[in-house]
Amino acid sequence: MFKFRLDKILSLKERMEEAKKNEYAKARRKLEEAIEKKEALVKKKENLILEMQTLDGSVEKIKQRNEYNNYINYLKEVIERLESNINYLRIEAEIKRKELEEAVKERKVLDKFKEKELEKYKKEEQRIENEMVNELVSYRFTVKEEE
Repeated sequence: MFKFRLDKILSLKERMEEAKKNEYAKARRKLEEAIEKKEALVKKKENLILEMQTLDGSVEKIKQRNEYNNYINYLKEVIERLESNINYLRIEAEIKRKELEEAVKERKVLDKFKEKELEKYKKEEQRIENEMVNELVSYRFTVKEEE
């Protein structure tokens, strides 16, 4: 029966890889949510600009236009902060991706080592079996000669 001596370490590496996958997925999700939020605000800002352009020059409309301008400027600031946050989240996601790649490499190294150890085991088992067959054949041959 084959027993890989580093099975516990391999199991640990697999759990670490799974954790890194989850961390990377979480970082990607946060990034995508921030991008979607920014795109929604940009679209909202563009719609407000279009609405503002339709206002005529009456006094009431001038006040409304000022309110639009203030809100548009506020949205610009929020979008800039979101863009900064998106850049940070991109870097964070890239770090998590690299950590995941490293965890995958570490697990694959152990997987390959396990495969090689299994092949050695199989070859040794085959060698032992062949020796037993040879001994059995030799014994039978010897018994037949003695008869």
